[in-house]
Amino acid sequence: MKESTTSAGRSIKVGVITDQTGALSFVGIANANVATMVINDINAKGGLLGRHIDLYLEDNATTDSVAEAKATKLVLQDQVDVIFGGIYT
Repeated sequence: MKESTTSAGRSIKVGVITDQTGALSFVGIANANVATMVINDINAKGGLLGRHIDLYLEDNATTDSVAEAKATKLVLQDQVDVIFGGIYT
């Protein structure tokens, strides 16, 4: 099977939007730390399917409109491959 030229050799961009400030920051900070730890661990072991993972971490400030803006930024500007969202927003 021929590998896609759009993904071959390119890192995997993972966006994480979490409540690093605001009312749920006590949970969101932990989520950000876990995401960083897991991605660092995966990369230290050779990445995912041999591809490095780049983490794009965004703070939604526990506000829906901020979360929406951050998701838009991750998709349009950073062009992430996947987004994981926070608890509240």
